Amino acid sequence: MWRAGLFDSVGPESPMRMAVLWFLVAGLAFIILGVVLHELEAATPRPLPRSVAFWLLLLTVCVVVPMPRSGAWLLFPQAWLILMRASDHRPRAVTTALGATLLGAHHIDVRTIETSLTLPAFTAAMLGYQPGWMSALYRVRSVFVRILGMRQEGLPRAPTFSAATLPSQPGEKAGFFTVRLAADGVWAAEAEETHLRAMLAVVATPGSHGLRPLHVVTVVHYKHWTGRVYFNVIRPFHHLVVGAMMRSAAHTTGTVSAAS
Repeated sequence: MWRAGLFDSVGPESPMRMAVLWFLVAGLAFIILGVVLHELEAATPRPLPRSVAFWLLLLTVCVVVPMPRSGAWLLFPQAWLILMRASDHRPRAVTTALGATLLGAHHIDVRTIETSLTLPAFTAAMLGYQPGWMSALYRVRSVFVRILGMRQEGLPRAPTFSAATLPSQPGEKAGFFTVRLAADGVWAAEAEETHLRAMLAVVATPGSHGLRPLHVVTVVHYKHWTGRVYFNVIRPFHHLVVGAMMRSAAHTTGTVSAAS
């Protein structure tokens, strides 16, 4: 094509050149699509719709079936990730209360529990939970972060708060978290390190029959490639810890029923 002068160098008489041209165009189109979808997801607190994943899966199947040795297999995990993010249900109350902090987040998860308690009482009980097995996980974490070149300032200790003493002013410390937002129906605190910034928030919504849904939200922003590696390794333990904290608050404070 270069020797032919590029201009009008592709035609029916050169099928190999046509194949190369369309492979290059398709590759560039996928790069553009990836950039656009990434920017779109970063510009809104909502994940991409499921339809994007389904169309991407259909496109992948249409290429993989007739040409199994193609690189189209690489689109399967992309579609799966989009589908998993789209499956992450975010109540409208969470998006409304934390909209600005959700923008550009690399990870968001929401767990919901129904309780008869106030938001401060439940939050204080949840933060105060740290059994021996959780302390052991922190010790393992200290070794792991050293491997990644990060630091852990001692072993974190669970703070002891009540509904009345729960920090409620921006800038106040709540254990290793710093309060960022405390208003009617929402409490959010953040922990920032060199590799990532993580927020733990509790958002309340109106309920019935004496029960009030509380949404426990985790928001993570990566600041360095080590943050992505670190969080994806500990992600299963993160879900385990948050679930245990919520169940502990339920047992110690009289929560009636829960769902995640």
